[in-house]
Amino acid sequence: MARPRAVGAAPGPLRWCGHCAHRWPLPVNALPTVADVNDPVGIVEIAERLGVTRKAVDQWRIRGLGFPEPRWRVGGRPAWHWADVEAWARRTGRLAPNTED
Repeated sequence: MARPRAVGAAPGPLRWCGHCAHRWPLPVNALPTVADVNDPVGIVEIAERLGVTRKAVDQWRIRGLGFPEPRWRVGGRPAWHWADVEAWARRTGRLAPNTED
């Protein structure tokens, strides 16, 4: 299925937003980065950011370890606020404590 073409002039090349359910053309510099903690994240992104497998993230959810509840559903899949997951991971020793002041 072909993606629709952007109409009109744009500041630089366009990319398709792949981090959420919306498919809007965005300037390259508007794409979210790993450092952008306000974006919803799914199991794949959580696993990548914490350096574990997707199965490990699923197990954390199942085993009742206090893993945060998803805030949204994106494309029918659970999505979390990264700050919630990051705080849980730091509390449980799955991510090094933030040493920045």
